[in-house]
Amino acid sequence: MKNLIEKYENLGYVLTVKEELNIALCMKAKSKARFPKALFNYRFNSPERMAEYCSEWIERIERRIQEANVLLAIKKEAQKNMNHNFVEGSIIYNSWGYDQTNIDFYQIVEVKAKSVILRAIASSYVKGSEGFMCANVKPIKDYFVGEPILKKIVTSVNYSGNISYHIKAKHGCFCNFVESKEEKGVYSSWYA
Repeated sequence: MKNLIEKYENLGYVLTVKEELNIALCMKAKSKARFPKALFNYRFNSPERMAEYCSEWIERIERRIQEANVLLAIKKEAQKNMNHNFVEGSIIYNSWGYDQTNIDFYQIVEVKAKSVILRAIASSYVKGSEGFMCANVKPIKDYFVGEPILKKIVTSVNYSGNISYHIKAKHGCFCNFVESKEEKGVYSSWYA
């Protein structure tokens, strides 16, 4: 049990064992909380089951740390290479709002290695899509209504190891405006 306690300490956890009562308590070694919450505090039927559970728990933590390190390495490599698909002239939009759906269109005017320069562009209603306080809108390419904005390209790696690149917006992230949507437009609504 001593090497198990040392293993916990090396990973930043404190394992307290009361062998006579078959109780194991685990907490983080450093916690910002005034009264730290126990990660587990169990009483077991036998000392063998207690040792088995404590071993399985710390192995699971070690596996998560290894997986996180692998994902971090993939992310660093992706940031170094930056194989994004942002192209000058393409249109992206940001959809935001609480009681309404606001759509802001932007055109990429310059692509750099790790960033892009955007400019806000105007939009128009799609004919026949108007409804009660809503309509579909589509962008008007090269009709700039704002100053250039420099935006950093952000790299994300999911748990499967898939890499994606996106640009953060004031409200969430930008979405690519697919050319096939041009006829249909993007849903927009307003409130009084």
